[in-house]
Amino acid sequence: MRNRCLIVFVKYPQPGQVKSRLAKDYDDDFAAFLYKAFVLDILECAMKGNWQLQIFFYPPEKEPEIKKNVR
Repeated sequence: MRNRCLIVFVKYPQPGQVKSRLAKDYDDDFAAFLYKAFVLDILECAMKGNWQLQIFFYPPEKEPEIKKNVR
């Protein structure tokens, strides 16, 4: 069923900019590492679905770097 679409928003995993509440109990680097792991898990599952997958990146200019880092 290709008339369905799943949109995933991916933020650049910069320490101090992702998972800030988690970072309060651990640290910024661990929180960014964990965020990246979450994104990889989500994308792995999302690519198996029967839909058109659209991924949007923030900030947009970091798209090439995000793609390089999530492999």
